[in-house]
Amino acid sequence: MLGHHRVLGNPDKISSMKHLEDSKEGVLEVVPGLEGEKVVHIAAGAEHSVLNGLVKTWGWGEHGQLGLGDTCDQTGPQTVNLGQEVPNEAAKIKVYSGSGFTIAVRTPTVLSQT
Repeated sequence: MLGHHRVLGNPDKISSMKHLEDSKEGVLEVVPGLEGEKVVHIAAGAEHSVLNGLVKTWGWGEHGQLGLGDTCDQTGPQTVNLGQEVPNEAAKIKVYSGSGFTIAVRTPTVLSQT
């Protein structure tokens, strides 16, 4: 389902900011802030989520795991600054996340100049 972005859960009982009652119902809900975005990869930690193409993070930020330079929680996707691009290169980015961390592995790939 790459290219589409929805959250699985009961919209009355889910939160990216705190634990709420578990639900056995499966409901896909649109992730606000991702309209028009092409989703390439998603990684989900215990209380935060990451996606790449551009790297965007949201959720619980207490440990700085969102990569935004602070420890603030974010209710919607925020773009992470990965540094300056090298001309004529495109970066392959793979994201991984766990309970209190996020890792973005960036592998430069030279584009054809033809």
